[in-house]
Amino acid sequence: MSVHEQLEIDRSRPELAGFDDYYANRISPRLAALASEQRKARTWAAWISSIGLVVTAVLIWSLRRHYHVGKWFEPGDDGRPGWAFWVTAAFVASWLGTAIWKLMELKSSVKGSLLKEVSAFFGFEYEQRPGSHNLGEFSAARLVPSYDRARTEDRFSGCHAGVDFELFECFLSAETGSDEDRGSKQVYHGLLFSFSFPKAFSGQTVVLKDQGRMLNFLKGWKHSGERIKLEDPRFEKHFEVWGTDPIEARYLLTPTFMERVVELAEAFGSSKLELCFRNKRLLISVPVVRNQFEGGGMLTDVRSKKRVEIIVREFTRLFDIVNTLKLNIRTVV
Repeated sequence: MSVHEQLEIDRSRPELAGFDDYYANRISPRLAALASEQRKARTWAAWISSIGLVVTAVLIWSLRRHYHVGKWFEPGDDGRPGWAFWVTAAFVASWLGTAIWKLMELKSSVKGSLLKEVSAFFGFEYEQRPGSHNLGEFSAARLVPSYDRARTEDRFSGCHAGVDFELFECFLSAETGSDEDRGSKQVYHGLLFSFSFPKAFSGQTVVLKDQGRMLNFLKGWKHSGERIKLEDPRFEKHFEVWGTDPIEARYLLTPTFMERVVELAEAFGSSKLELCFRNKRLLISVPVVRNQFEGGGMLTDVRSKKRVEIIVREFTRLFDIVNTLKLNIRTVV
């Protein structure tokens, strides 16, 4: 691989040893094959759009007598758009939606192929549309808000440094308003992690981000157990801890482990990360703003190495959690 073709990745990370060769031999050829599909899809979408624009112009010209001058539709007695508007709008929506659908179909195919190849390098399993797999555990732990509809995607599972894990992206929405004015809003978008934990425990301990006394109280009362004060002032500045067993909570949240949690939280954005010890697992919620594991849109060349670089950087979240918290240490965490 030439210097020009080299990936911009952190080669000091042991997890990425040999990735350059893997990219050259496995991923790059696969992306090259997908490039021809991208050209066909873009050409097809361009033709549909061109024909659609021409026919739309003819349609508007043909129906011009049904429009007021300077208006797109002729209002009826009740002030609603006339039939000419709806005919035009329906036609535009049909050809524009068809063109977008073709590109989105290609994007899904490229994304699935790329993530499957990258996951295979690390020895992970990948599901593009996993359903609401294990979301109930995070909901029961109150690491996600109440919701009416859920969508999950890009589930990864496997073992890293001896630690079993599961990771997926989650979108939650809740209904708003009354029956007459019902709507929906997104209440959560984030990455959800589940890890095996090297210490045995039987209760539940939840570590929530500190949001001030009033919000802490309102959020904390939903959790079983009691508010647990810990000795680390830096940790207490970032988090509130609730648990069913204060002794067990201190056994899990040792001074060293609390330092690591703060370090990890600051790396992710100190106001974001929350976690819970539950059912022999460590559950972690990391809210995000933009979609993860996408690798870029279809307006840029499928063969661009930046697609792979972005995905590799997103995988480092998983590695950073395991490495920073030292979840692979089986003695004292």
